[in-house]
Amino acid sequence: MKIKKRKLALFVSILLVILCGLLSKTYRPYIYQNHIYDYHFADTLTSWFCIPSAALFFWGISKDKFRNCFMGSLLGSILFEFVFTLTFDWYDIITLLLSGGITYLIYIFYKRTKDRTLRSGDL
Repeated sequence: MKIKKRKLALFVSILLVILCGLLSKTYRPYIYQNHIYDYHFADTLTSWFCIPSAALFFWGISKDKFRNCFMGSLLGSILFEFVFTLTFDWYDIITLLLSGGITYLIYIFYKRTKDRTLRSGDL
């Protein structure tokens, strides 16, 4: 069962990367060309998708716990933003933290519903 979950995680991570690429090629130019203020969503689009896709990808290819893959993805992305990008932006850091928080909340929700299902199935 774990192999199926990990393959599904890889599939979802690839879908998220494709969706991010499509939005970067369509949504971002549309917003910029029409001078629409979208609260920096177009600017930080890749940061929104970075954490969930990286965490799912690394969990899918490794035998590590999801929590470890998540923390590595979050810390690695923030470190990458500080060290390697030429266009450092606080909005990207904030978005990485928000994206990480949302991803972790989804993980906790999934864990609790899975645990609840197992407990009710034992009766």
